[in-house]
Amino acid sequence: MGCDSHGGHGIALEHLLASLKIGDAVIDGDHERLFGELYRLRQQMLEGEAGSGGRSGFQATLGAIGGAMMAHFEHEERFLATLGMPASEVQSHLGAHREIVRQYAELNLRLLQDPSLDSEAVLTMVQEWIFYHLIRHDLKMRPYVALMNTG
Repeated sequence: MGCDSHGGHGIALEHLLASLKIGDAVIDGDHERLFGELYRLRQQMLEGEAGSGGRSGFQATLGAIGGAMMAHFEHEERFLATLGMPASEVQSHLGAHREIVRQYAELNLRLLQDPSLDSEAVLTMVQEWIFYHLIRHDLKMRPYVALMNTG
């Protein structure tokens, strides 16, 4: 990303991204884009209504995150099939994708019904989808990617 901004956790975004790489350029690139969109969503929330685009900008970024997540899940699911991970790990990972997609659809319905939904709650949910999914599931691919790259 090349920016020296902090993601709110006292660590520069590029250092965080480097520590979360799994070793596949496509998947790592997807993660970088998702973190960039997450950072943009956070900035829009902090700027509030006075910021560029106001609430509609926040919702547009949320839509971009949804599209990026769906594309990422498609890439990742094809990639998972090539890694040789235990079937139980793959099924757990795929189940996590389905749960995020379900939550994203539910969030969009809630936003249609109540456009004034708390931006901070939305941001927390999106952070969970991106950060915690990556930590709980995606990083488990790293040793398999390393084996694939050395074999």
